[in-house]
Amino acid sequence: MSLARSVRRTAVAIGLLAFGTCARICQADCGNSVYAYDDKVVVFACAKAGPELRVVLLDDAGVLKTVGRVAAPSSREFDTAGHYKNFLMLVRWDKFEVYDLADPAHPALAAKFDLHKQENLAGYDRIEQTSENRFLILTSMGAVEVTTEGEPANWRLKEVPASAEVKKKLNQRPPEYRLQDENEHVVELRKSEKFRYELNWKEKSRPGEILHRQYLRKIDLATQKDASVLLLGERLETID
Repeated sequence: MSLARSVRRTAVAIGLLAFGTCARICQADCGNSVYAYDDKVVVFACAKAGPELRVVLLDDAGVLKTVGRVAAPSSREFDTAGHYKNFLMLVRWDKFEVYDLADPAHPALAAKFDLHKQENLAGYDRIEQTSENRFLILTSMGAVEVTTEGEPANWRLKEVPASAEVKKKLNQRPPEYRLQDENEHVVELRKSEKFRYELNWKEKSRPGEILHRQYLRKIDLATQKDASVLLLGERLETID
C-alpha cells in the first residue's frame, strides 16, 4: 500500500547552536534552499520581515554565523544557482537574479532578468559554465545563454534551441543538487588543515510527519567533534 505524501516547507531563522543551545525558529510562507562554493554558503530563508538571502563564511578563525544578508524579491526558493567571480547567480522559475558578494557582509542584488517560456522540458535545472564568460541556463522553460561582460546589468541573455545534448544534460543530476537532497545525509564542502565543513541532515519522526533539519557543521579534525554548528533550515513532511 502506498502513502500519499505532501511536503510543507518551513523556513527557519538561521542561528548558532552552541553546545546544546537551540536556535530560534521562525515560520513563514516561503521555502528554504542552499548553495555553497569556495568559502561561502548561501542560504535563502525566511525572516520576520520577509524572505532574504544570507551569507555564511567557512572561517577557521570564528564560529559559523550569518555575516551578511539582503532582502530577496520573491518568497520562492531558488531552483538552481551558479557563480562567476564575485557574483552569485540564481534562477527562480522565470527570473534570473545576480547578487554581488564582493563584500560578504553587504550582499546586494546587482541585476534581475526575465526568463521567457520557450518549451516544456523535463529534468534538473542548472547553470553551467561553457566558456570563460559564458553560461548556459537550463530549466523546464528552455535554454538561455548568458554572456557575462561588464557589470551584471549589462550582461546579455539569448534564448537558444534545446538540442539533444541539452535535453540529455537535463536528465543528469548536477553536483550542486546534493546540497539540498535530504537523502544526502552528509555532504563535505571544504577541508582545511584543522577543520572540515559539511552539510548534515537529521530527521525526527512523529505520528503523521517527519521533520527534516539541515545543519552546517564545522568539525575539529583533531578531536572529530563539532567546533560550531549552524541550523540552516527545516522541512516538515506530512504523511496523509
